Amino acid sequence: MGKKVFTLLVTSLAIILTSCSVSSSFKNSPPTYSYSSKTAIEEKEDGWLYFFSYEYSNNNKDSNKSYIFNGYNLKYKHISGYDIPIIDGKTKKVVDTATSSLPYLTLNKEFDEDITNIKKTLIEKQFVTPIEISDLDSLNLKKIQKDNVLKLFNEAMEKKELPNGKYDYLPEANVIQENLLSGYQWQVGYFMAKGNILAVRIELIYDKTKYLSDMIKDNTADSLQKDVYNKIKEIEKQIIDKQSFQISGYEKLTFDKIQFKRLQELLKKIESEGKTD
Repeated sequence: MGKKVFTLLVTSLAIILTSCSVSSSFKNSPPTYSYSSKTAIEEKEDGWLYFFSYEYSNNNKDSNKSYIFNGYNLKYKHISGYDIPIIDGKTKKVVDTATSSLPYLTLNKEFDEDITNIKKTLIEKQFVTPIEISDLDSLNLKKIQKDNVLKLFNEAMEKKELPNGKYDYLPEANVIQENLLSGYQWQVGYFMAKGNILAVRIELIYDKTKYLSDMIKDNTADSLQKDVYNKIKEIEKQIIDKQSFQISGYEKLTFDKIQFKRLQELLKKIESEGKTD
């Protein structure tokens, strides 16, 4: 039986690299970008983060426009139905699936169709200022609410251009976990645009299945766990405010058996991942 040629369709690569040209990152040299970007985000239920980015060339603002609507899940490493299809190069049929580093909307067929329609409509219209819902009358969607598109688009258009962030060497989004130890593990999910950290979600997971954030939401967390959660929120805010995964002041912090030193080590791993000195 002859060998079949399989093509792995990694949609996330196209999302991460869309309309950008970034120089290699050096510790003492700021990154340079050949495009400008305005990005708006919205946190949704159960770890989903929707975003809209309007990007255009620095050399010609009126051409090479990109309209990017998508969403990542920063809570779960994998969600059923959000897999990368493996296509037989000869028959063009899906023969298997692979998991990505985190779930994103275009991995789901119905969401992918909606996002393709959003992109086509905005490219045709070439909007560059805030719009009204009637401007999207020709847009047909199955899963995504048209109001979500309108809200994020208008918020992005009204934002200032993002500065050149320092994290050009990291992927646009990722979810990183440490190994399970002493009955718990830390996890960090993040989303960034043009090297800027726009969202961070830190999870404390017990026995690989029980999320502290769910316990807070369900009001089943005890007072100590609530203190841990408050510290997590404090750290998330510090990361965004300082635009850095390098945080300090928590390395000796321990609540019962929960060691924040392990979280700090995980954040250091993200900071150094892919960096060229």
